[in-house]
Amino acid sequence: MKTNQLSVLKQKLMALLSRLEEESALRIESLQEVLHPAGELTSVPTHAADRDVEGIDSQLAVGRLEDELRERVTAALKRMDEGTYGQCQRCGKTIPQNRLLALPDAPYCIQCEREIEQGK
Repeated sequence: MKTNQLSVLKQKLMALLSRLEEESALRIESLQEVLHPAGELTSVPTHAADRDVEGIDSQLAVGRLEDELRERVTAALKRMDEGTYGQCQRCGKTIPQNRLLALPDAPYCIQCEREIEQGK
């Protein structure tokens, strides 16, 4: 992969990582406000049935997905530093550039990704 292409992909990954970190901080702040609303006289939360538990659960689920994506992006940046970026982590073949442009954190070629999804 050419240096300028690698640089563009690295910039995309860094921007994505920065955005994920900002959104994570906002989500944590939002959850704290839900769990401990302003004006509450105690730090003990009210009964869970009195809270928007479903909303909290969905925020936590989104947070887990963002954590997984953050790990993938960090791993992709590490592969760039190690010189293995763009190689499938399973079979070792080159990941097509179009795939990396669409999914810069992709650790696998399309064939290996399909096999993993099918449990092979």
